[in-house]
Amino acid sequence: MTTAISRPQTREEPAWSDVLTRVGAWVANFATYGFMTVLALLGIVPVIWMLFSSLKSFGEFNVNQWLWPRTWVWDNYVRVWQGANIGLYFFNSVVMTVTSVTTMIAVGAMAGYALARYRFPMRDSLL
Repeated sequence: MTTAISRPQTREEPAWSDVLTRVGAWVANFATYGFMTVLALLGIVPVIWMLFSSLKSFGEFNVNQWLWPRTWVWDNYVRVWQGANIGLYFFNSVVMTVTSVTTMIAVGAMAGYALARYRFPMRDSLL
């Protein structure tokens, strides 16, 4: 009966080029995610500021523009909804959206059928 003699496993040190490649990839990922975070903050901060500003009274907005409201004035939304006729504008937006989406689906379906079924010059390069 023979027994296999196992060799002790040695751990090879990674080459410096491998280490630098991994560090470079980490730095590139960190820079990419940092840049995307800055862009996301640039997009969300004005929305948050607008929300906080809409919940302030006129006098408080003139005194304190950048912080959150001391008193939350939800009545601003009620006054705008009633005074500026927002309900009518919202209804018009819904009608226009439903009409345009329905039209685009119908036209897109017919165009897709035509492009898939009929042979015409430059068909392969178009699709």
